[in-house]
Amino acid sequence: MNRHRFAVVTVAALAVVGVPISVSAQDSWTHHLDTNDLTLSVGAGFNFGTLSFAIYPGAEWTVAAPKFGVVPVSFGAAARGRIGISGGITVGAAALAVAHLGLNGLPIPEVFQAIEGTSA
Repeated sequence: MNRHRFAVVTVAALAVVGVPISVSAQDSWTHHLDTNDLTLSVGAGFNFGTLSFAIYPGAEWTVAAPKFGVVPVSFGAAARGRIGISGGITVGAAALAVAHLGLNGLPIPEVFQAIEGTSA
């Protein structure tokens, strides 16, 4: 499938799915993250092949949380790190711009409403 056809199919699918949701959720569709929220995270990983261990700390600050029509989107800045142990200590860091699509209040199971669509 070429890129043009893929883009057309993707936009059509989003329109078919998005229109009924936006009509039924105009008042109740909200953000999961609001402006000036600070989110801290820590992850860990172990690689059995190399017997290495890593810790991934992170922080994210939500800069803005506008609604585009009825669609809630949050924008922010994030920092992620890596501290690894594999025969020595390795460290890494990254700065990211992020966007979240809010799913709170949609007519979907409640467990899925806390999941944020994220793009970095």
